[in-house]
Amino acid sequence: MFAWVRFIVTATVIISVGSVIFAEEQKARIFTAEEVAKHGASTDCFMIIDNQVCDFTKKLGPHKTKFMDIEGFCGMDITQNFKTKNGKGRNHNPASYKMLEPFFIGKLAPSK
Repeated sequence: MFAWVRFIVTATVIISVGSVIFAEEQKARIFTAEEVAKHGASTDCFMIIDNQVCDFTKKLGPHKTKFMDIEGFCGMDITQNFKTKNGKGRNHNPASYKMLEPFFIGKLAPSK
């Protein structure tokens, strides 16, 4: 088992999602999947999307649609669910990906 040390690096984060590319200079904190899993409640909600860690705690609110309630995904890697709208076979539109930008707080550490 490896012990991960949290650290902050300055990086240009390029996120390529479908045909949308976001590039932003920011401080990227590195998280392990285990660390993200500890934030699995609606009052403390991190999620992983495309190896990016998002904190939805303050803005989560009731995102209830006729298909799902995203609060059940806190602490998880939701990449596949996000890209398929929870198995419906459709990806979210580029505007949805753009709306994620303010929630990015770091990157997922490579698994060992």
